[in-house]
Amino acid sequence: MENEFVKFDSKELEILDYIGKDNPFLPPIPVYHFPITPRENFLRMLRGEHYLWLPHTMDINYFFPYCVPDSVARGMISGSSRFTPDMYGGKDMFGIEWEYVPQVGGSMVRPGEPFCKDLEDWRDVMKEPDIDSWPWEECAKEAGPLNDGRFVKISLFTGFFERLISMIEMTDALMAMIDEDCHPALHDLFDWLVDVYDKIFAKYEQYFHPDCVWFHDDWGNQLAPFFHAETLQETIAPHMKRLVESAHKHGMFFELHSCGKIESLVPVMIEMGIDMWNGQTMNDKLACAKQYGDRIVIDSHTPDIPHEADEATVREVLGKWLNEFGTARHYVGLNFGSHPLEYKILYELSRKLYNP
Repeated sequence: MENEFVKFDSKELEILDYIGKDNPFLPPIPVYHFPITPRENFLRMLRGEHYLWLPHTMDINYFFPYCVPDSVARGMISGSSRFTPDMYGGKDMFGIEWEYVPQVGGSMVRPGEPFCKDLEDWRDVMKEPDIDSWPWEECAKEAGPLNDGRFVKISLFTGFFERLISMIEMTDALMAMIDEDCHPALHDLFDWLVDVYDKIFAKYEQYFHPDCVWFHDDWGNQLAPFFHAETLQETIAPHMKRLVESAHKHGMFFELHSCGKIESLVPVMIEMGIDMWNGQTMNDKLACAKQYGDRIVIDSHTPDIPHEADEATVREVLGKWLNEFGTARHYVGLNFGSHPLEYKILYELSRKLYNP
């Protein structure tokens, strides 16, 4: 059935249940009478098989395990009720101190006091974390089963460039990326980080069995990337390629969450073997999906629709937007302000578009 068309039946829109009824940040997610689970539909897209509707962020179970110190330090925890915002921040897995900023819902390293004063000396301050001692079993028990029918995506902070920033601060990190004299130390650090992250991926597989790892590494600002594609290829790419292979080895697809206007770096992402890129709205996601959709899955952003808009208007706007993408691979990314009918209408319209 993996490559068969399945015509839409209006009975599919019967709501069987809701997921996340107690989530304070998102509305409850309806469970329709799907012909296959949202997880299977998402996996089919990633495997290059025929999928039955446009995958949506509401089809994803985002998981931030508290047993990884970086989840607490960065202020993003799920699967546990014991953590409150006043407990966020603190030391990450390498002992770097993060400060949680409630107004923005995230953490940053306080500038002016670099964890590592000289990149050449990184081994003096960056010690391998005792990953086996983290409370994996306790975290897994508290989180409970993650198999609610959605695609499970487990997060890992922090990537290569972001890790470098947290160690030596932004200006020196940017200089290190382009200074060839720094590259031996840079490669030594990144290679070591892959070994550490590989051990964490093994724990992810053992305790949580996720479908995908969501790896965070911002590479740009609102106008352009922080560095050229050639610099990325020289510094990060060889290690990211190893990391992607590690994720695949442990049964997970690999999604890069990377902010900034970095669409010019997508070809390098493809070279690294990255399966999905989750980026921001300043990028031309339509062009990316059409040009690269056969090699990497891009998250897309639906048009802003006023919440007071009627159903006919929502159908018209989303129908036009969906038809622009056609059958190019993409999925609908997170939008906290989306119209309440978006999920239902996109499901129906894409079921009809993908299964004529």
